[in-house]
Amino acid sequence: MTESVLISKVKATLKKHRLLKSGDRILVSVSGGPDSVALSSILVGLRDKFKWDLQIAHINHKLRGKESDKDLEFVKKLAAKYESQFHSNSFDTRRFAREHKLSLEDAARQIRYEFLEKTANKIKADKIALGHTQDDQAETVLMRLFRGSGILGLSGIPIKRGKFIRPLLETSREEVLKYLKEKKLPYRIDKSNLTDKFLRNRIRHKLLPWVKKEINPEIISTLSRTAAILNEIKQFLDKEIEKRFKNLSKTSKGKILLDLQKFYSLDNVLKRNLVRYSWTNLTAEIYPLEFKQVDRVLDLVETSQVGKRVNLKNGYWAELNSKHLVVFKKQPNKYKISIKFPGEFKLNGYNLKAQIIERKKLPEKIRTKSENQAYLDWEKLKTPFNLRCYLQGDKFRPLGMKGNKKLSDFFTDSKIPRHQREETLLLTSKGKIAWIVGQRISDEFKITNKTKKVLALQFSNAG
Repeated sequence: MTESVLISKVKATLKKHRLLKSGDRILVSVSGGPDSVALSSILVGLRDKFKWDLQIAHINHKLRGKESDKDLEFVKKLAAKYESQFHSNSFDTRRFAREHKLSLEDAARQIRYEFLEKTANKIKADKIALGHTQDDQAETVLMRLFRGSGILGLSGIPIKRGKFIRPLLETSREEVLKYLKEKKLPYRIDKSNLTDKFLRNRIRHKLLPWVKKEINPEIISTLSRTAAILNEIKQFLDKEIEKRFKNLSKTSKGKILLDLQKFYSLDNVLKRNLVRYSWTNLTAEIYPLEFKQVDRVLDLVETSQVGKRVNLKNGYWAELNSKHLVVFKKQPNKYKISIKFPGEFKLNGYNLKAQIIERKKLPEKIRTKSENQAYLDWEKLKTPFNLRCYLQGDKFRPLGMKGNKKLSDFFTDSKIPRHQREETLLLTSKGKIAWIVGQRISDEFKITNKTKKVLALQFSNAG
């Protein structure tokens, strides 16, 4: 029996790009749509020959009510038919999108990729197979072109990236549908893909058919080829950028700091791509920053707007301080925990040790060994004690001062960058700030000649 065109193409792609090897454990992402159903069928057909362990994953985004539930049941039955282990999860995508201020598309993609990575790590999968086709590639290139992407964006969807592989990326949607028809394989139709609500759908249903008819019948393969050419340039650039990145960056607590002095001396193309590389490195985001977003970051640097920040996307920001360009995720200032002294506590990635000591047992002049130590007059402190984040409008009386000072002014005077301010923890006593952890205590709670008991605090990173 003659092998189908699709199977031949997929086998050639697997070999050419070395996507899989014998004995691999593969997590196949199956939505129930034509592309993923075809992909799972082809990989199952090759499974015995290459001794693969195929497992199937499905995420229910809860976007289409009962239809979403039917998708889940369909994929579950498909996994049973193929005698493959099945992994699934359901997620309220609309709620996630609202909470994180994302579009539904971006929210669904983020949820899906996080679920796949987590599942792959759990089962120790070697690869995660996705069903993107040449048509998806063409649509993605056009979407990014319209949104103002550079070479990185226009190079399209990578055929492999980390554990993710795309064996159908050199095949067309038409070939997929033909294969499914030949094999009489059922699949699910996502009716939201039939509307023109989303840009991708408008490109798919209106723009590409018009271009095929009026300008270039081979537009899908042409755009895919263009992406492949740009991807070669991207790979060369990536190697160069990676070298530069190692030379001028450091990562600290989910932030990337780029050395400004070294950054200034680079050509613009390297600056742009370093910003993009930092973003991708920090977020693991497949979709790169747009040109205008990178432009705003470079404008920040060129005009030396120290203390200013620009919004990238998905909660990530870039900020300039006197020495670094910082790329980071802005955390909501919601952290607050009640504490009872004395004791040892594990808090949000930190350890806090608190002792109550008789004043006479301590040296006459108490000297802290580090900024993460503090000594307070125990009898001046009042419950409740809380450890919380900095909030706009906070005030306290810095040690050595008579009057109150806004924390924002204290941070400015102490040259503490804005991104660091939001991570700074405050110890409060009955609502009053007693200690800015790692910075300074309040004059109101300092030790005096009348002090009888001392609260000794030691703050450190957990681990």
